[in-house]
Amino acid sequence: MIKRRVSFVTQLSAAAVLAGAFVATAAPALAGGYSFTSLTVPSLPHGDYVAAVAINNVGQILLESGPSATGLVDAGYLYNTVTHGYTSLPLDPAAVAGNTFFAGLNDSGQIVGNDLQATLGTYQSFLLSGGSYTNVSPPLSRNIGFSTANGINNAGQIAGVWELTSGHEQGYLLSGGSYTTINVAGFPAAATFLTAINNHGQILGIGTPIPGGSTPYTGFAYSGGVFTAIGTPGALYVSPNAINDAGTIVGYQSTDPTFTIINGFVDVGGVLSPFDAPGTLGTTAPNSINNAGQIVGNYTDASGNYVAFLATPNPVPEPSALALLGTGLLASPLLGWGRRRRGI
Repeated sequence: MIKRRVSFVTQLSAAAVLAGAFVATAAPALAGGYSFTSLTVPSLPHGDYVAAVAINNVGQILLESGPSATGLVDAGYLYNTVTHGYTSLPLDPAAVAGNTFFAGLNDSGQIVGNDLQATLGTYQSFLLSGGSYTNVSPPLSRNIGFSTANGINNAGQIAGVWELTSGHEQGYLLSGGSYTTINVAGFPAAATFLTAINNHGQILGIGTPIPGGSTPYTGFAYSGGVFTAIGTPGALYVSPNAINDAGTIVGYQSTDPTFTIINGFVDVGGVLSPFDAPGTLGTTAPNSINNAGQIVGNYTDASGNYVAFLATPNPVPEPSALALLGTGLLASPLLGWGRRRRGI
């Protein structure tokens, strides 16, 4: 599991858990493909990783970094894709060093995540706004166990997870100062994790009928009181990580019992397309998508390096160009383009 999903070691049940059926993955690559850009932070110590956690609609990317050997976080940044500048983020002074993990970002620059509180000894949900940290965990979780905020929308609604008892996690929605518990339909005692929320209030998550968890994990979308399964038949772990306002979902899944091979996906209207970065070893994890269709995340390259990326959709040819292509006038320079994998 990636560290920003603290305690997501609870695994999910089969399609019967959720209202809605799994969909096949025979979808074609998305039109135009993607251009991948590696994201680095200047002057990082040797051996530090960079994780691309979230992207918003105003050109900001939320990054975190720290020693690769420990997986802890010693710095956070907002990267501006227009000016190419980096803004350092403060770490929570009330947290144990290295244990402030970032997760979600809205268009106002508000950030959510979780950190290990020194006085409580538990991981708690936080909101970072205007340079200040606020504990936004459901009140009971502050005395019982961990909590993490994973997504925030422009209305300030926060989606996350908190632990009711050991191994019994529940999803929560914080809206207008009130908390609502969200559990996967049909299994009120199940562990449920919420991972994202968009500006229409559509929520993503993961759930299991077995407190404490066991494979397989199953992803879901939740809207209007209805749960819909996300994933492919045979997937042992499905993690839908982000949803934009058009309802496009990105995440990753694995059919490997050891989770060594992780494949990214893009879900458009319930149809999944594979999303794997060029040269990856089968470890592409898309973490976020904005309304322009830009995707950020991480993958492992052929040399075993952990790479943060920004994937930008390539322009779709104009209809006039498509007409010329049909006549063969553009065939020579584009020969074979449609048969090459474009990173998805």
